[in-house]
Amino acid sequence: MPEANDVFYIALSIATQIWMLEERRQMVEFVCSQLAELEECSAVVMVDKEGEFYSMKENVLACEFLRYHPRSLSIVDANRCKCEKREHELLVALSYNSGCGAYVFLKKANEETIQVIKDVFDILSRAIALKKIQDERVKIIERLQKNLEYFAHLSDRIRNPLAVIMGAIEIGDEIGKEKVYELVWKNALKIKETLDELSDAELKTKTYVKKYREK
Repeated sequence: MPEANDVFYIALSIATQIWMLEERRQMVEFVCSQLAELEECSAVVMVDKEGEFYSMKENVLACEFLRYHPRSLSIVDANRCKCEKREHELLVALSYNSGCGAYVFLKKANEETIQVIKDVFDILSRAIALKKIQDERVKIIERLQKNLEYFAHLSDRIRNPLAVIMGAIEIGDEIGKEKVYELVWKNALKIKETLDELSDAELKTKTYVKKYREK
């Protein structure tokens, strides 16, 4: 069995466990802490939409490169970062999940380690994207459930005036044509208003679902 600080073991741990986490913040914290367990890693800094996350064996917060947001994978020689009492030799900076930045400080590294780190953040991006899709599905289900309850309410609002209309027609000879006309017209307007509300609710639901499908 590989050592706990082996880069491939850490990557496997992240790849298998990150999908069990329910919140984006938990995912980011997990990746940050797991990478920091690497023997060759001295610090991890992540600037995410949920905030900034740190896991450090050396204080790198004064590093000037943390001011720059990486647009792609960048490998910076420690001689360029001007950090005092530095333990790291390389800084691996990369972007993940459309605009978030990660900075991994390494005491030593080879091409395999750097590629695995990149792969880890690809996994994180996919996990975050999947979580967003799942959240959207939950919102749609909740919206549909509320609509079903609302439609049931509207059906009662149609049924009641319809019953009045049918009753008025049945006893038309007793109450007279004018009264029947008055009751039919008044309750027909109520039905029309309810149908207009139903049509509006249907349109809003279709628009909401369409926006979700287009994402």
